[in-house]
Amino acid sequence: MLPARFADVYFSLMIRELSHQFNKKPGKFKHELSSLFLKFYKHGFIFVWLCALAIILYLHQYNKYLKMKKSVLFVAAIAGTCFLNSCANGNENDSKKQADSTNTANIDSAKKRDTSEAHPVHMADMKPDADFAVAAADGGMMEVALGKLAEKKGTTAGVKKLGAQMVKDHSKANKELEALAKEKNIAIPSEMSAKCQKNVTELDEKKGKDFDKAYADLMVKDHKDDIDDFKKEAEKGNDSTVSKWAKNTLPVLEHHLMMSENVQKSLEK
Repeated sequence: MLPARFADVYFSLMIRELSHQFNKKPGKFKHELSSLFLKFYKHGFIFVWLCALAIILYLHQYNKYLKMKKSVLFVAAIAGTCFLNSCANGNENDSKKQADSTNTANIDSAKKRDTSEAHPVHMADMKPDADFAVAAADGGMMEVALGKLAEKKGTTAGVKKLGAQMVKDHSKANKELEALAKEKNIAIPSEMSAKCQKNVTELDEKKGKDFDKAYADLMVKDHKDDIDDFKKEAEKGNDSTVSKWAKNTLPVLEHHLMMSENVQKSLEK
């Protein structure tokens, strides 16, 4: 994202230039464009938005050169705005981000009301546990998707076996986490985040030995990170049920790491 000061200056200059080209007052343009600007700035699309304005200005100059009607330019601008708005909505619809937002709202609501003493841990205290559950669900779905790719595209028996084990174990863990989240009223994503989907897409683009190596390397790295996160939740989690699940899942992850490292070493020979 561009620095706020730079973006503000760029925005002001762009409004002045556009208003000059269309023979309108800057104030009118500022009123019409500021709401869209703020929306894109909030969601990290400011650079795309500014590029769109630059394109609009260029089209207007080109339009004048060809002596075409300005209505063509406005149609193009409207179409571009609709497209960019759809990009922003896609960003807002990220399943992981939706789950995080829902949990934050529930926790904030819990902080504003008295909670029942029958619950050993209040919802207001479960933010770290909820964050862990969301990340674990996201990563679990990625492991299953990557495992299926390994079963399909792996060129060695070790890679295919590792992939099959990942699909089996993480599918089981995902179902357990889903039931646990429902019990604890924790929202978890139903689809992979853009970050996890990117890992799947990038791996799917590889073939042969390159695929095998990339998969093994990713499994080693990812499980090392997962083990650290699960250990932290098992030892320091506020909710005993979530912590217990993390503790019970740790041996499975440690076994996965051992398998992944063995496959990684076998591919280096």
